[in-house]
Amino acid sequence: MKNKKVLVSIILLLIIVILLGPQSVTANAIKTPFTGTETPCGTLDPGTWVDLPNGGRHLRGMISTSTMDSTDDRMSGTALIYMNANLDPSGTGPFWGNFTITVQPSTVCPDGGSWEGAYAGRISYSEIYGYYHAVIQGVSGCVEGMKASIDADVLLGTYGGTILDPHGE
Repeated sequence: MKNKKVLVSIILLLIIVILLGPQSVTANAIKTPFTGTETPCGTLDPGTWVDLPNGGRHLRGMISTSTMDSTDDRMSGTALIYMNANLDPSGTGPFWGNFTITVQPSTVCPDGGSWEGAYAGRISYSEIYGYYHAVIQGVSGCVEGMKASIDADVLLGTYGGTILDPHGE
């Protein structure tokens, strides 16, 4: 009987320690929405286009650049884009790839910075639309450690999204 009381006491003590023990401290991450325009600058490498027997085409390894001008300076700069696509005979299909954004120095980001990320979307040359969703990670400068998501309309050249700064306040 005495052993049972000791065991119950130890278990109760452990539960109390766990419940009253150190509490995790978390900063509130800051979410900042932004919008912007993306202006194509040119194609550095047209990549490899393969014509398929059904009339479709596959693209692998196109490299292009664009200028990004955003309401948030941390999302403005020059983008280097790597693209792949699978198009059906009508010129419609998925496209995907990765990219880097070199952030221009500004008052908000004096030394600039760099983002890296991946995107995927759908484009149609016959129905005239194109859109993508991207997720990116800040890898240097004022954006290091931040995350962001972007949703873009390729044909209009507009984008918007949210920057998540986990450093909080």
